[in-house]
Amino acid sequence: MSNSVPENFFDVIEWAAQQTWSSGKVGLLGISYYAASQWGVAALQPEGLEAIIPWEGFSDYYRDAVRYGGIASNQFMKAWWDRQVITNQYGRPGRRATNWGPDTIEGDLSPEELAANRRVQVDDISRNKFADDAYYMKTDYDIAKIKVPLLSVANWGGI
Repeated sequence: MSNSVPENFFDVIEWAAQQTWSSGKVGLLGISYYAASQWGVAALQPEGLEAIIPWEGFSDYYRDAVRYGGIASNQFMKAWWDRQVITNQYGRPGRRATNWGPDTIEGDLSPEELAANRRVQVDDISRNKFADDAYYMKTDYDIAKIKVPLLSVANWGGI
């Protein structure tokens, strides 16, 4: 398989199901990003996946997360990007001093190196406007292919 999150997740599930310590039955539970990734991997039907519990995670990146009704809605993604992704980027200086994780083993990267090592998701969202753009198509899957039992958990405070 290639390098997409669902395809990598597929490999991990099949690997776990084959381990001597495993019953061969794998279940998934996760919130937010970890919930959203379950939908895509379940549609790939990895051997050993028995059930999923996506908890407060979108099933359609384009329609549920960034372009509701085709209208850009990137405020959440921008806040998440700035607070969670950028602050955790590998090579960011001063992480240990601010209690934000260990410093990079190889040393800190300059702001220019950090920028060169990332692809800014909110910029991708702005550039790609339509559900059939290649950017969104790589996150799309056929939800009808999900054959395992699932419990989809939403929240009352969000969309």
